[in-house]
Amino acid sequence: MRDISEDFKKYPGVIGAVDGTHIFVKVEKSQQDGYIDGYRRTSINLIPICDSNTLFTYLFLGYPGSAHDSRVFENSIMCKDIERHGPNFYFLDTQ
Repeated sequence: MRDISEDFKKYPGVIGAVDGTHIFVKVEKSQQDGYIDGYRRTSINLIPICDSNTLFTYLFLGYPGSAHDSRVFENSIMCKDIERHGPNFYFLDTQ
C-alpha cells in the first residue's frame, strides 16, 4: 500500500480512486423499471477502484442502474470490511 500511495504524490495517504459507473444491459420489459438509470438507459451499477496506473484493484457490480452509487458502495464487501475491521484495514495510517 505504501508503494501505491507514493504514486499519488499530490494526495498523501491515497491508495486508490473510486467512482461509480454504469454498464448498459438489455433487460426484459417486465424488469426494465428498476434498471433505468439517470440517463434513461437500462444498466447495472459498477463501483471500480483503481491505482495510480489505472489498474483495477477492486470491482463491485450487480446492482440495478436505478440504485445510487452510495447505496451500491454501502452494500459492497469492501464497505462491510471497513465497517467490521475499522478504517486501517484498507487505509494507510498517515500519522
